[in-house]
Amino acid sequence: MVTRDRRAAAGLAATALALASACGPDSADVPYLRATRCSTPECADAAAPADGGTTQIPYEPLEPWSEEPGPLGGVFAVEAIVKARAVLEVEARQLFRLRIAQSGTTLRQKTTLCKFLLPSVEGVAELELPARLEQVLREKPVEATGEFLSRATTVGAEYQPAPSDFVVGTSAGFGEPLPTEEDRSRAVDEDADGQPGVTLLAQTITCDQPEALFVALRTRVRLDGVVISRDRIEGDVEVELEQSVVGYADPCLAVAAGIAISVLPGSTFAAVRTLPEEDLNGDGNVGCEELLRSAPSRFGDAWSE
Repeated sequence: MVTRDRRAAAGLAATALALASACGPDSADVPYLRATRCSTPECADAAAPADGGTTQIPYEPLEPWSEEPGPLGGVFAVEAIVKARAVLEVEARQLFRLRIAQSGTTLRQKTTLCKFLLPSVEGVAELELPARLEQVLREKPVEATGEFLSRATTVGAEYQPAPSDFVVGTSAGFGEPLPTEEDRSRAVDEDADGQPGVTLLAQTITCDQPEALFVALRTRVRLDGVVISRDRIEGDVEVELEQSVVGYADPCLAVAAGIAISVLPGSTFAAVRTLPEEDLNGDGNVGCEELLRSAPSRFGDAWSE
């Protein structure tokens, strides 16, 4: 029989898998792929940068869109707070870069997932996204164009963009089965670590060091907000979650595969316009690395690392 602490650790690990791409589980038998402790590059990737966080900011000029920016046009930093339950009630924070161009009620926008703060409970479980997986997610921006504003007068307009879909570790689209132990044909090693799907790290009380879970993740995120001003949009987040675990590196994580996850009401987002001084490398754009540096002052101490 699984103890309360073990169930809590497993539930937290499973929730992290889901919320890592804002996703939820499809319980299936999970293969045990390695008997030794975690010594793969993924464990090293999860550690702090050797330079203490002063990695050079990549040069990424602003997208060369032909549209006029419009009153709401520009680059926004977006924080989403997603609440869920998997034995414990937890929340994950996500940081997005949102580029907008406006023409009346029509918006063209590009959404890039920059960073996750995964849920953890001290003494029970600590969770990490390896750097490889974070880079994979950043390389999957979502672009959309449509009548996403309720009226052309910006302030007070309802903001309802098309859903953003994020899929990692699988070639299966929405409505198709995710890969399983019995059928990994739709699993894709997108983080190029030699394991099926993509890798997430979990340090739980059932494991004596960080161990790897190999997963496929997909999520559909809908925003429903109001334009507070030309510099701020706020509202609610609705998340559809799907995830399957296709393997793990150590049997201490075996319980994590079967915990049911439910997204709770009350998930929210806030989008705040970036400032010219945040363009630290002078490329005319505020990218993910620059957003991460300003996140603590913009969204609070949770982003301080």
